[in-house]
Amino acid sequence: MVALAVVGVGNLTFHVVVSRMLGPAAYGAFGSLLVLITLMTVPAGGFQALVTARTARLVQSGRPVDGRVLLGRALTIGALCTGAMLLAAPLVQRLLRLTSVWPALCLALYCVPLAAMVVPWGLLCGQGRFGTVGAVAVASTVVRVGVAVLFIEAGLGVSGAVAASVVADSLQASALYRASRRRAGERAGAVSLRLGARTAVGGVAAYSGLWLLTGVDTIAARQLLDPVVAGRYSAAATALHAALYGPHAISMAVLPAFAAADVARARRLLGRTLLGSAAVLVPAMIVLTVLSPWLVPLVFGSTFQVPVHVIAVMAGATCGIGLLWVLVQYNIARSGSGAGVAWLGVAVAAVGVAVWHTGPLALAIVMLPAAALPLAGAVWSVVRRTPSATPDRGRRRLAEPEAPVDLTVVVPYYNPGPALRANLRHLREELSGCGVSFEIIAVDDGSTDGSAGSISDLGPAVRRLALPEHQGKGAALRCGLLAGNGRYLGFIDADGDLDPVLWRSFVRLIELYEPDGVVGDKRHPLTMIDADASWTRNVCSAGYRLLVRLLFPSLPVRDTQVGLKVFRRQLIADILPYCEERRFVLDVEILALANRLGYRRILAAPISLYRVDRSTVTARAVLRMFGDTLRLGWRLRVRAEYQLPAAGTADAPAAARPDVVYRPVLTEVP
Repeated sequence: MVALAVVGVGNLTFHVVVSRMLGPAAYGAFGSLLVLITLMTVPAGGFQALVTARTARLVQSGRPVDGRVLLGRALTIGALCTGAMLLAAPLVQRLLRLTSVWPALCLALYCVPLAAMVVPWGLLCGQGRFGTVGAVAVASTVVRVGVAVLFIEAGLGVSGAVAASVVADSLQASALYRASRRRAGERAGAVSLRLGARTAVGGVAAYSGLWLLTGVDTIAARQLLDPVVAGRYSAAATALHAALYGPHAISMAVLPAFAAADVARARRLLGRTLLGSAAVLVPAMIVLTVLSPWLVPLVFGSTFQVPVHVIAVMAGATCGIGLLWVLVQYNIARSGSGAGVAWLGVAVAAVGVAVWHTGPLALAIVMLPAAALPLAGAVWSVVRRTPSATPDRGRRRLAEPEAPVDLTVVVPYYNPGPALRANLRHLREELSGCGVSFEIIAVDDGSTDGSAGSISDLGPAVRRLALPEHQGKGAALRCGLLAGNGRYLGFIDADGDLDPVLWRSFVRLIELYEPDGVVGDKRHPLTMIDADASWTRNVCSAGYRLLVRLLFPSLPVRDTQVGLKVFRRQLIADILPYCEERRFVLDVEILALANRLGYRRILAAPISLYRVDRSTVTARAVLRMFGDTLRLGWRLRVRAEYQLPAAGTADAPAAARPDVVYRPVLTEVP
């Protein structure tokens, strides 16, 4: 935080020197280029925050991190952006009304050092090495000011000022890479740091909206006001935005804690961070506003005169943007849905300046609602995310097994008719031939056809449970899984469509690969289906698979609704207390939460399907299933209601903790 404060003073010094050497008109052009540089650094900032958060989680769990793969991808993107901006340089010249194309060309070269810097910066911050990052940033700021003086004195003008940033950040990227490489390469078995495309795009979009909101009034001033007036407005905005380094530094320091802490602790930390940021911003804005008649001309030159009432309005908007910065950092670290609210402010500002741009005061007033509305939205996104799916609400947890067995198979049923007894006997025979100890738990979901009485004499291997009323397949499955004693817990439909002989191959896959789970897949190349389904059933199945793929694109399996699955006991213990579904969507909920918690070693296995037309799935049930799936996607991806434990914490699942070693769980039965 001290280093970033020094960097803030150094950047202000850079602007003072450049403004005095260039004058108001040329500095206005440079200010517009700086906004574009900011827009380039915004994706980098979002990427840095994601890298920091991911690194912090891994470091907290004691796992070394290697960022070389991610750095290579970042450099590739930087090179592509440089090529695109070189081609667009003439367009940038016309857009910003520059006297030469050279400043735009220098701006294009800035993409490569920027891309080279983001991953080492995030790695070092995630490891808590803020001192190293701060020292390098301070040295880069000093170099930037010195090189700018040399280039402008040499007659390079605005191009020289931009080139100074390119040189300084190139040296900064090199130093950060050396520091991060030395620490990451010292330990064997490092985890290769990776970010999914969806996660990266979300973080970049959030930061892009935030920084565009910070500079949208400066861009509008350059386009709509006289060049001299625009230069004065840019100088005042630069002086006020220097105070944003306070919340920037504070939020950067607590970002690893935002990411790694549980939700309650993270919210308390967010409250303290907002109070600390306000304690920095408000006094700074008051001082700058009161002293502006003397401070702005003293710092930028006697020609930079901005009325006090304009600066006062600009200061109010700057306070809102500073607090919004902290909330965006929090939502990015926690994968919250409110990270992109700054785009609302950008839209408000764009409409406002298009309608009303009579002068600097009009632009400043427009920025007040442009900052206030997204700030309110960000606060609401945090407040409304009240934990709803937590294991602390009286939900049952998976108990220690009373009589441990290798495999538990749950069979939920609802009015299956006389076929239930034969199907359970067949299942018992096939499991007996698998060479493992097992139990069958038949769960009656409030049947009214008397089928429960037909299985009362199937022996101790078949346990019987009953729900007092019909609640749904998901409720019956949860009841059976909670009662299971198996080291692996699975289930199969009771209608007889799926041949119980499939358990032989499932058990063999468990013995060979010890996966987190094995699920049946109708689309597996080796799957055999003996009868064609109706066109309506095919359409519904295809539509449902598409819906699941759109809502949960990272699931490790393509087919989620085959009624034959088995999971590691630890996975069920970690997932089931959070599950809410009571009907046919429990399968998807288990798979989605397992994927979110890091259980990704789930195999898809071929099945043999014999349709016997005894399904209890009606048209109404299909419509409910689509609706339940949409609500599940809303809760998981939009509302973020599933407050799952952070990786590396004591409550984290086994898949997210390095101290948990998977060992063979099946034993031979003589």
